Amino acid sequence: MEIKTVMKKPKKNSNASMGIIRLSVFFVLLLFLHLPVFSQSNELIDSLLGEKYADFGKSAYLVLAAAGLVDRELGVAESGRQAIRYLGKVNWGKRLKVKEKTITLGEFSYIVMKAFGMSGGIMYSLFPSPRYASRELYYLGFIDGSRDPYRRISGEEAVTILQRVLEWKEGSR
Repeated sequence: MEIKTVMKKPKKNSNASMGIIRLSVFFVLLLFLHLPVFSQSNELIDSLLGEKYADFGKSAYLVLAAAGLVDRELGVAESGRQAIRYLGKVNWGKRLKVKEKTITLGEFSYIVMKAFGMSGGIMYSLFPSPRYASRELYYLGFIDGSRDPYRRISGEEAVTILQRVLEWKEGSR
């Protein structure tokens, strides 16, 4: 007598595999929908990192966008103009020389302090200005080197300071 073993093929769960496929397609679409936003931000950061002296508008926009105060989907050309308009609208521009092409450490520090609602110490509380803002960020450890508020900063320094502030705000620093 011969015994035959019959192996049944397992049934494919078509509902489960369709669910996985749908979920995969959803994530791929989600990735591609957000790609233009990331590429514009990366384009701005790349542009800023290549600057010996950081552009005022781009630097201000980067801070304001990170704080969620301006539209994050703008191209490099429009971003600086929107940042300068925003600074004028909220009257922060009174203490800043917005017409200058490059940004100083004090101006950048002042925008960072205002954008993220940082209170600062006694001198900044009494006299909120770029001078005391740069001192506050220096004492908090966000600025390396000179704390001279009138020196122009590089694009790399602007990005580094903002990165440190964001880490501090998230509690990882």
